[in-house]
Amino acid sequence: MSDIEIKVNGQKLKFFDNVTLSTSIDAIASTFAFSSFYDLPEYEFSKIEVKRNRILIFSGVVIGKDVPNNVQLQPFTYRCYTKTGILEDCTLPQAAYPIQTANKTLKEIVNSICSNFNITVKIDPSAAGDVTGTYKIQNQEPDQKAKDIINSLCSQKNLVLSHNNKGDLIITKKVLGKQARIPLTLGANRTYNYRGFYGKYLVLGQQSILGDTERVAEETFNNIPSERNITKIQRDGDSGNTSNQALAMKYDSYKGNQQSIQFNDYFANVGDLVVFDRVKMIVNSMNYNYRAGSETCTINLLNTKIYER
Repeated sequence: MSDIEIKVNGQKLKFFDNVTLSTSIDAIASTFAFSSFYDLPEYEFSKIEVKRNRILIFSGVVIGKDVPNNVQLQPFTYRCYTKTGILEDCTLPQAAYPIQTANKTLKEIVNSICSNFNITVKIDPSAAGDVTGTYKIQNQEPDQKAKDIINSLCSQKNLVLSHNNKGDLIITKKVLGKQARIPLTLGANRTYNYRGFYGKYLVLGQQSILGDTERVAEETFNNIPSERNITKIQRDGDSGNTSNQALAMKYDSYKGNQQSIQFNDYFANVGDLVVFDRVKMIVNSMNYNYRAGSETCTINLLNTKIYER
């Protein structure tokens, strides 16, 4: 049986249950929750640290509390997210503007933004060459959330925003992790549908008043027949630039063939690599639950080609 330890503001919590942790490789924050009959005093934004078998699996703050009808018979539920979750919630102080200047690199800009929230930025070696170059200066509005500003800049180089269990922001291009010995079983039925796969994904810019289009972005699959093509024209209201939309179309093809597997008494790390059905796959997301001394872990696997550039 695994040992789970929860600390609130540095103090070890003695009685708790129904621990849940949800995380994804391409999300900037994980969510965590637990139940306890103990009514934490001044719980708002209390610091939370969680270890499994003495290994840190979560570090963040309390962002919510569910109070039951009968506090004598039912526990409180506390909801948390990693430190990086604040980037999704908050705008920047006015003193932080202007965010971009002609001489600032992406690394300097993101570090400057995150310093307002006491968040450390880690640059993966795969992205080192992309964070030091010049970037197109964009108009940032005072009501934009910090994450949206960072994401709009990183999207120019197709960089991925992620995070670690310490609550650091990660900028990367290669999200593939280490080979893992996950005890995969082939007992469950699995369905694969390749109809949504194409050899070429083409996104065209918005039509001008003359009705013409310009080829802007293209993503390809080397192992898919080249005659399988699909084209999308960017419309008003479409989010992201054309390059990101082409990647999103490619991503959705693999997302439709995501495989979900549940384990008992196991904990997986997003980014771990496994071979499943003779295909090299990556743990794209993970949901973990610890209750009454037993634990379950559900992982979602995607083909590693989804993150190949």
